[in-house]
Amino acid sequence: MQWEKEREQVISETIYTRAAHHLSSDWDIAIMIVSSPANKRRKPDLTRAQLLHKLFDSDMDGYVKAEGQRWALTLAHWDEEWVAVDLDKNPSLYYPPPLDGK
Repeated sequence: MQWEKEREQVISETIYTRAAHHLSSDWDIAIMIVSSPANKRRKPDLTRAQLLHKLFDSDMDGYVKAEGQRWALTLAHWDEEWVAVDLDKNPSLYYPPPLDGK
């Protein structure tokens, strides 16, 4: 993540956990990653595969084993892409924005 931040692929990351007990135990932590807008994001220096080889080539088997262990602990996982709602331009989530984008 730090590598992506340094290369302006990611603006920030914040890890959240519960502040109190809740009825649902669907998650223990949530990670919010804010990416630069796609049209303003510069092309990364390396692909993900190239980066993994650069970081772990001396112990790729160890990396693969650790990733397997990490995912074995994961009971549920999902990715979401969110879009900010400008309430001045679109005062209701249920009313579509104008077609011309204004």
